[in-house]
Amino acid sequence: MLRLGTLIGANIEEAIGGQSRKDFFAKLLIDNKEARESHYWIRLLEDTDS
Repeated sequence: MLRLGTLIGANIEEAIGGQSRKDFFAKLLIDNKEARESHYWIRLLEDTDS
């Protein structure tokens, strides 16, 4: 969970330093996928009371 939570912020920083607008938005799309994955794991943990 720590990796997933911190990876999102790191990816946003990488997007800000992107080489072009297209690169910036591509990196943000990847970050959106990471956020969705994090959300899945959080829901799973909540549902299993872990």
